[in-house]
Amino acid sequence: MKRISFVSLLLLLIFSCSKTTEENQEIIKVDTSHCPIYDALVCSGILCQSDTCQTYFPIWKNQFLIRNQMSQNYFNSRITPCSSKIVNWVDGISIEISYKVKTDWAEAVLTDRFAIWLSKTTIGLYPSIDVPRNTLLNEDQISSLITSFAFSSSINSVATIGHLKYSSLQEAMKALIVASKVDTLCTGNVFFQSPNLSAPPIGDPFIEASGTLNWEENKCITCQMNLVTGEADVFYNNCIFIL
Repeated sequence: MKRISFVSLLLLLIFSCSKTTEENQEIIKVDTSHCPIYDALVCSGILCQSDTCQTYFPIWKNQFLIRNQMSQNYFNSRITPCSSKIVNWVDGISIEISYKVKTDWAEAVLTDRFAIWLSKTTIGLYPSIDVPRNTLLNEDQISSLITSFAFSSSINSVATIGHLKYSSLQEAMKALIVASKVDTLCTGNVFFQSPNLSAPPIGDPFIEASGTLNWEENKCITCQMNLVTGEADVFYNNCIFIL
């Protein structure tokens, strides 16, 4: 009985020490005199009206809905098409569609892109994908390109979300500062994780904020937080990257 009591007491002491250490962890001082300036969100709503754009915009929208398992009603209430254009490159033609995603107060402009025409010079690239050359591609062929991220083709992941965890940008910033154990941060920027073949993003909106630890030593901190779950990550990095 004495041995059991001793073990219990030891575990209690270890737990208490760990908890106290975490609670008393030193708050990192951050300098916000070098805050980045984010570009204002631009969503003109002016879409390309050529026959090619008229053909491929519905294909983009259908692929976007399917891949994000999103309903038409949710799309209509949260997604605003901003612009579209045809992009000619050395060995092909692509279409780009930019759109604004809005959930409560959080807004971000994303851009999707996929190839719609490939020249014969691309034969041999991505051999596992069977698509024709020198002709406009259909939706099934385009879908195979997007799935494999072939020829820079991709569609962003945007999750269907009811509401954010935080009621405002200010509340989210306070939560991020506390979670990151810093005294302050530059005002954050809303973003979605980029499409990735090996680790597809979950499609939640994030906020990213940064600050300077030591400008002379090129030491900065970047903090990110999922606006749905509240999970945060901290990264220590250079303030300026010199190639």
